Amino acid sequence: MASNRGRRTAAVLLSLLYPGLGHLYVRSWHRALGWYLGGLAGLGLLVAATPGVTAALMASQSIDAAVRATRHLPVDALVGVLVGLRLLGTADVWWLLRRRARGAAPIRCVSCARTRDSALDFCPWCLDATDRDATTSRSS
Repeated sequence: MASNRGRRTAAVLLSLLYPGLGHLYVRSWHRALGWYLGGLAGLGLLVAATPGVTAALMASQSIDAAVRATRHLPVDALVGVLVGLRLLGTADVWWLLRRRARGAAPIRCVSCARTRDSALDFCPWCLDATDRDATTSRSS
């Protein structure tokens, strides 16, 4: 139980760092990609909705001009988008892990009896490539 709490805490902290990192940590690949692209789309929409910034970005041919153009972004909207995406991503990874914790009992390795991830075909502790769990007998 303590390792699940540690894993949940690590995923939540990673998701606070950037939306999608917590999902990567818990191997939810599609959700991680969705949150990453959602973060980029949110920032892109903010840039596109700000008058003058889009035209300056399209007209500029240098990185310096593009950076100067983005200085005109409204700070309160930028902070709102960034904080909102992080909070929503954090809530999603927390909800995902809570739902997973309710669903299945841990799978134990036959060789070392440690818990292993059901998504893996091997035990990461002893590298036993078996798909049996500890509830099955060894004499199969």
